[in-house]
Amino acid sequence: MATLRRFIRYLQQFEPQTEMPEASIFGPEPGRVAPHIYREQEIVDLLAATRKLGPCGSFRPATFETLFGLMASTGLRVSEAPHLRDADVDLKLAVRRLMRWYREGTDIDQMILALSTYLGHTKISHTYWYLSAVPELMALAGGKFERFVDLAGADDE
Repeated sequence: MATLRRFIRYLQQFEPQTEMPEASIFGPEPGRVAPHIYREQEIVDLLAATRKLGPCGSFRPATFETLFGLMASTGLRVSEAPHLRDADVDLKLAVRRLMRWYREGTDIDQMILALSTYLGHTKISHTYWYLSAVPELMALAGGKFERFVDLAGADDE
């Protein structure tokens, strides 16, 4: 509501008849909670505690130690960490799919739009980026381009 009230104040300069709703019309606005900045010893203790997580023999302790260590060293927020892992999954999926299509001789240019849509990319160039990000894919794409050039050259003769 506070943001809306600021906009209405701005709008009233041009439209004086614009009405301003009461500040408390929807009840009190929640304030922003001050972040807790962990001291180095708190981080060390937290990471040590993750090593004691169960179940015994699972990847859970290592996963949480890695996750919290990454957050502490990079400044990632809790809400940002899962998205980082989603992006890694998308990368693996896209790379595997593209490599499979190359092996099968699928027309990449026909299929990449579907892959781009599936990954939620707003620009197809973001999906084509995977070709340059992975050396194996770049080599496959380069080989395809060389075959194209060879065929085009044969047509010119």
